[in-house]
Amino acid sequence: MVKDVTFKKIKEAVESRRVLTLTTHSYRSDERDYIDTILDQYLQEAGREDLKNQLSYCIHELAGNAKKANTKRVYFQERGLNIENEAEYYIGMNNFKEETLGNVEHYISKLKSHGYYMKFQFQIDDKNIKIAVRNNSKLTSIEEERIQKKIDAAEKYCDMTEAYADIEDASEGAGLGLVMMILMLKNIGLNGSILSIFGRGDETIAILTISLEKP
Repeated sequence: MVKDVTFKKIKEAVESRRVLTLTTHSYRSDERDYIDTILDQYLQEAGREDLKNQLSYCIHELAGNAKKANTKRVYFQERGLNIENEAEYYIGMNNFKEETLGNVEHYISKLKSHGYYMKFQFQIDDKNIKIAVRNNSKLTSIEEERIQKKIDAAEKYCDMTEAYADIEDASEGAGLGLVMMILMLKNIGLNGSILSIFGRGDETIAILTISLEKP
């Protein structure tokens, strides 16, 4: 549970420059608020409170994607579908959003019983703050391709109007969140390359690296 991490532990992690790790299965609203509180403490330490709203958006966008990825695995398993198979992937995603949003508590319970987690990691040093969002769903080739397409579109264009035609994805919803995030970072002077998303073993890892120097 995210809130098992005390403010004393947060302070110790900030001062010692150690990685602070928070784990959750559910990612409920009170946990999101708590993560924002932790982010605020790190940004205060770094003197970059000006980035609070933008980085909060980024963390919760990445976390929402991580929870969705974990929920997909449960949903596909319950329906006997192979998430690695492209034809079955499209079949599964056809009703995924409607059915999972209408049965939230069921899927939260299943995420916990199946051992699916999300980890938030914070670390600060003299030059950067690093924030990682990890989940234990291995990226499929289909998901990896869609993520890369959105990143490429965001780096190519300067606003949502230009990017929209490239990245609208009926199987995943519009898919605008990741693109909006990268464009927002660019608009406040942070290069999109501060974000990396990759697979390692059975995990998907997204890392934000924010320079402490103001542009």
